Amino acid sequence: MTVRKLSILCLLATMMAACGGSDESGSTGEAVSEAISAPADYVGAVAQAGRKSETVLALTQIQRAIQTYQAEEGKLPFNMDELVESGHLVRLPELPSGMKLSYDRSTGEVDIIAKDQ
Repeated sequence: MTVRKLSILCLLATMMAACGGSDESGSTGEAVSEAISAPADYVGAVAQAGRKSETVLALTQIQRAIQTYQAEEGKLPFNMDELVESGHLVRLPELPSGMKLSYDRSTGEVDIIAKDQ
C-alpha cells in the first residue's frame, strides 16, 4: 500500500470517527486513536500471517522429505542433516526468528517450536 493511499485511508477513518456524533466525552478521541492505529494493526496481522505461512511451508517440505527418505531407504533419517546429505532436501528451510526444529527419530515426527522449549 502506498504512502498516499495509507494517508487517504487514515484521513477518511479520522473523518468518519469524528462524525460519529457520540455524546460521551472522550470517546471521539478514542475512536480517532483506534482509526489511526488500524493500519498498523493490519500490517502487524499481515506480517504474523506471513510468518505462519512460512512455518507451515517449511514444515511441509521437511515432512515430505522424511516420507520420501523412508520410502527409499526403508528407515527414518537419524537427523535432519541426513535429509540434506542424502539429497532429499537441498538445505534445511530457514525458520522464523526464535524458532527451531524438533525431530523425533523414533516416529519421524517433526515440528517447529520456540527455541526456548
